[in-house]
Amino acid sequence: MDLTLSPAEAAFAEEVREWLSRHLASAGRPERFASIDEEVAWGRRWQATMAADRMVAISWPTEVGGRGATPVEVALYNMEYARAGAPQPVNRVGINLAGPTLLARGSAAQRARWLPAILDASEIWCQLFSEPDAGSDLAALRTRADPVDGGWLVSGQKVWTSYATFSRWGV
Repeated sequence: MDLTLSPAEAAFAEEVREWLSRHLASAGRPERFASIDEEVAWGRRWQATMAADRMVAISWPTEVGGRGATPVEVALYNMEYARAGAPQPVNRVGINLAGPTLLARGSAAQRARWLPAILDASEIWCQLFSEPDAGSDLAALRTRADPVDGGWLVSGQKVWTSYATFSRWGV
């Protein structure tokens, strides 16, 4: 197996490395945040900066704000991101769960409505999977959604939901 990077892959890794070096230095991330509100506000600004240069959700198609990155490019991006000690995007659930679901199954109108707001973190998503006695084991969840006039009646119990306070939408 030959794991040598192609010239294009090496150039991509260098581009990510240089971008992170430039933007992390000017991002003004404090060593400690005074509150979770301050941390999330900073995270929104950081992710908006990333989105403006297509440095978030890089595997998403270019027409929706990604870069159409290959699996090798995604691995190189993640490696450079980790090496730089860069903070994770604040809207990870949107990027990793909601966005790909919308890309695979959403209508054009749904993609146009939500994908830009996921990318720039103007709307944060949370994951609503954890329950008492189930953790995040989806097969053991007891929450149900029953159709009612005008929508759905959701019944169940959640133990905790990270970023729920800051989220507008949940998966």
